[in-house]
Amino acid sequence: MRWLVVAGDRAVFEVTGQIGGVPAVLRGTAADAGNPGRDGDTFSVRITAAAGGSLLYESGQVELDNGNLNVG
Repeated sequence: MRWLVVAGDRAVFEVTGQIGGVPAVLRGTAADAGNPGRDGDTFSVRITAAAGGSLLYESGQVELDNGNLNVG
């Protein structure tokens, strides 16, 4: 993990790795809308090439159907 920032009900983190042998950077964001987690907890993922930063994947904002994200 390169870094993690938690502020209030939101967490953002960044990790590095490889996709098909190509160095990549994954940045994830999680937002906790309270318990039990339905109706508002969200996450998103963005993956870019480590060299040049070209976009490889972006999930957009995804709302949980089940489960609970706990931030903070």
